[in-house]
Amino acid sequence: MKTQIAVSVLGFTAVCAVIAVGFLATTRIIEQKADQLSRNIDNLPANLVRSVTGAVGMR
Repeated sequence: MKTQIAVSVLGFTAVCAVIAVGFLATTRIIEQKADQLSRNIDNLPANLVRSVTGAVGMR
């Protein structure tokens, strides 16, 4: 009985560890995407000016 409890506790701990690692990896990816997005938003005015002047032909 004790070994069965120990095995199930180990299994539960392993499942929790896998979930935690997956969660951390997902969070890191989301943070990278958010950084990328905020950088794009910061560059938006310059990009707009560049594309408008390029369209008008005032390079």
